[in-house]
Amino acid sequence: MFGTPFLNYLCTMAYRRETVIVSVGSNTYQQNSVQRAKRLILELLDDVVFTCDKWTDPVGMESPQFINCLVKGTTTHDKDQLVRALKNIERRLGDSRGMRTKNVVVMDLDLLQYGDEKLHLDHWERPYMDELLGQLGEKPYMP
Repeated sequence: MFGTPFLNYLCTMAYRRETVIVSVGSNTYQQNSVQRAKRLILELLDDVVFTCDKWTDPVGMESPQFINCLVKGTTTHDKDQLVRALKNIERRLGDSRGMRTKNVVVMDLDLLQYGDEKLHLDHWERPYMDELLGQLGEKPYMP
């Protein structure tokens, strides 16, 4: 039961590397916040590529403009672990639910793709996404 095929399976699962895409956005101290997030993301993901930062109008709220960018990288974390780590980065940078109720977004990190699974589908349809995806060598989103 615990012969070589089983051990090979366990090793493959333990070190399975997934490609991920994460969105980064801030409407408060935008340039500083995004740069700090990028440094922390470099500690979390491997093979990291960032798009250029892009100033964008807010979606669904009244606030100052955002700086947005995308990050493509690889990880051995499972999806839930990665989401928790991203939310931890948000908190470390000073983001909170209380501030968000006032339309203050110090840092918003959303896992948009984990392996072949696309998440936050509404984000993929935002006007700036095709441009940023192109910078990562990704095709535009087709619902």
